[in-house]
Amino acid sequence: MSEQFDVDRRIEQEFEAGWNDRTPFFYMNSPNETTTDTYINVLSFSDSEVNVSIASNEKVRNICSLVGEIRTPLGEGDQQATKLAEVFTKIFRNKDIGGIKFGVARKSKTNEGSHFGINVFIPYDWDSTTAII
Repeated sequence: MSEQFDVDRRIEQEFEAGWNDRTPFFYMNSPNETTTDTYINVLSFSDSEVNVSIASNEKVRNICSLVGEIRTPLGEGDQQATKLAEVFTKIFRNKDIGGIKFGVARKSKTNEGSHFGINVFIPYDWDSTTAII
């Protein structure tokens, strides 16, 4: 992998194949046009970069986070959100998808307005070169 755009597209493909339209979903900076009370927002962002160069092979390890924000109607219990959070986790847990290496998830629960939420945080990294293309 060489560009964050390519990594994001590959993550989206993996998510969509594993999610199998369980609920509406959307990605960071895309319109949320869902009219349902249950949905997931998938965000991916870079946390830091580490130089892993050896001799003339200029490499950078991109250390990133994948976040699944799962929302269900408040007052209906947490069972559905918990099940969806586990599905999201299993799609990526400890996988290597074409050089994108995922770790183990951590989760947090929240109430936001009329929704109960579980945020799933999954660390991942991938290597790129420092060469300008």
